[in-house]
Amino acid sequence: MPIGVGRACVAGAVLAVGASAAHTAVAQTHAGDAAMAETLFNDAKRRMAAGDFASACPKLAESYRLDAGSGTLTALAVCHEGLGKTASAWTEFIEVVSEARQAGRADREKFAQQHIDALEPKLSKLTITVDPADARLAGIEVRRDGTVIGQAGWGTAAPVDPGAHTVEAKAEGKKPWSTTVTIGPSRDLQTVAVPSLDDAPPSPSADGPSSAPSMGATSSNDNAATSDAATPAAAEQPSPSAGGTQRTIGLVVGVAGIAAAGLGTYFGLQAISQTHQANDLCPVPSSCNSMDAVSKNDSAKSSALAADILFGGALAAVGAGAILYWTAPSGAAPSASTAALRVVPAASARGASVVLDATW
Repeated sequence: MPIGVGRACVAGAVLAVGASAAHTAVAQTHAGDAAMAETLFNDAKRRMAAGDFASACPKLAESYRLDAGSGTLTALAVCHEGLGKTASAWTEFIEVVSEARQAGRADREKFAQQHIDALEPKLSKLTITVDPADARLAGIEVRRDGTVIGQAGWGTAAPVDPGAHTVEAKAEGKKPWSTTVTIGPSRDLQTVAVPSLDDAPPSPSADGPSSAPSMGATSSNDNAATSDAATPAAAEQPSPSAGGTQRTIGLVVGVAGIAAAGLGTYFGLQAISQTHQANDLCPVPSSCNSMDAVSKNDSAKSSALAADILFGGALAAVGAGAILYWTAPSGAAPSASTAALRVVPAASARGASVVLDATW
């Protein structure tokens, strides 16, 4: 039987394949997928018998995807041959031969090999070459119809289906390049040479000027005057760090005031307690000879003085801290965790004092 001489012969071939090939299911194929695959396979056979390869081939491809049987692959190869996709059919028949040998199907192997032998002399081929300078570029990538062609494939005549094919190339720092070539239906040998890629324009710097002047050129004197006028204004603006430092001081002074108020409360309570103890020891102060009572009374006076001083200082510190904080120049407020405060109280018979040790 002549191979590939007309649609009638191709249709007869696929009907013979369909009659003899059991539609073998993959073990993991679901029943619903296998049923759909069988339906698509039968529908495609009817369309191929009528010469409608254009609509039959996609159905066979989907049937093979759902249930990869060698009979479906054979029919798909025959369909692509009838559609004129010689390279696709040739590749699929080669796969059929391999599967038929493994399955011990000598009849199917012979059928596929006959088609391979008939298709090979008619194959059209496309060779893609790359400029030697570009072959060493970083990230160089060449694609044919979206499929990457590795460097081992450059300069090799590869069988392709007749029709239009797009060749693209790109590399780091280079402009992308592409072209389209049309391959003839039989024994058409063409070459696409990827030229030396042009450098890509530098990307605009984020720190560069955002826009050009809208009207005319500005003289150097005007530029100098503008710069001189802008310099004092920039110098007058407080730096964010200055505002942050003032806020920190305000926080420290305010915290010190709160601490002083706590200490004042402590000494006030001490004064009250010591006064009660002195009165218990000497109910009549004018005729009291108890040295212990006199000592308690003196301590009560010292504690009372310390409380007065601390409460006064606390009020002043809280007020000053609030003023410093809220009048600070605008800027990022410092974290309170950056300030450290140490309060050291001191008291004696003459009075009391508080030592504040602050760092920021």
